[in-house]
Amino acid sequence: MEAHAVDLRNNNNEIQEPLLPDHHHHHHRRRRGASRSRKSRSSRRAFSQSTNIALICTAVVCLGPIQYGFCNGYTSPIQASLTEDLALTVSQFSFFGSISNIGGMAGACLSGLVADILGRKGALIAAAVPNICGWVIVALAEAVYTLYIGRILIGFGVGMISFIVPIYIGETAPMQLRGTLGTANQFSVTFGILLAYLIGMAVSWRSLAVVGAMPCVLLIFGLFFIPESPRWLAKSGRTVQFKAALKALRGEKTDIVVEAEDIQESVANDNRQAQVKLIDLLQRQYMKPLTISVGLLSLQQLGGINALVFYSGTIFTSAGFPSSDIGSLALAILQVAMTGISGALVEKAGRRLLLMLSAAGTTVTCFLVGLSYYIKDCLSVCPIVDRLIRTSQVC
Repeated sequence: MEAHAVDLRNNNNEIQEPLLPDHHHHHHRRRRGASRSRKSRSSRRAFSQSTNIALICTAVVCLGPIQYGFCNGYTSPIQASLTEDLALTVSQFSFFGSISNIGGMAGACLSGLVADILGRKGALIAAAVPNICGWVIVALAEAVYTLYIGRILIGFGVGMISFIVPIYIGETAPMQLRGTLGTANQFSVTFGILLAYLIGMAVSWRSLAVVGAMPCVLLIFGLFFIPESPRWLAKSGRTVQFKAALKALRGEKTDIVVEAEDIQESVANDNRQAQVKLIDLLQRQYMKPLTISVGLLSLQQLGGINALVFYSGTIFTSAGFPSSDIGSLALAILQVAMTGISGALVEKAGRRLLLMLSAAGTTVTCFLVGLSYYIKDCLSVCPIVDRLIRTSQVC
């Protein structure tokens, strides 16, 4: 008997799909789905590893801003003991507190040049050394001029740190975390202020100065265990070290090819552009962004935040608080909390909205403080009103 062949062609002479399911085809689709799932899990693990590395690097360099905050908060809890031990006048102590800003201006002016020559890590080490020396000089001081020298050195290091740390974080953090980790710098400053207030309640001014040097000692040690900025290495033409640093930051399982190409292309574009002179910033196209950025930074300082932090104990005493230490701690805790909240909201709410809200709040509270000092003597005849005015002075 002759077998009949089954014709699977239609009228157009095309092969028809079989009616029965193709188990091989479904098996292939399952394999592709499993492969995509494995790639997705691998991608999540790589991102998690990259996040952990970024957090570690940020934590190390933020020891610098912690020391910055410690410098700002140092004078408040030790005012009474320091003026008594070294027989300082009010003007001498006030000058001691504010002279760090002179060193800070010098350090900030040199920080960009040092960071370009030595790299971000090298510049942070260069900033940490005068900080440590300054704290040691303050701890051993027996005369007011020795205090001044130590405070200037501390300010010089702080000025460099305040410029270099945000750059390092911005150049090493993954794109998805850049905004959040960028707030770690200011959060660390407020945390340093809190530490100075808290520890200053329990130790002498000399011991507090020794504690102040510790963040920079730990910073120097920690810098040996984190990578250099890949962007700076690419800019310096160190291609091998650049790729190794980027790989160390993103993790061994992360493909860095695309990001490496983006960084190299960005650096090449920067190198091709003509050097911008300082006078060029006065052109009309740059005036608006320059005015906004410089204005924000300048007005923040003109708001008197440094004076409030330096002399919070005196301010709370004049406001009628039973304990200036408790008032200072409350201020520092509030700063830490608000900085943490802004860090959590920066990616959702945006920079502009948060800046507008903080500027509005600062304007209102500065007005209330200034007004209260202006009219408190006139209203002191009324105890209730006087108490309200004094309370508004610490807002």
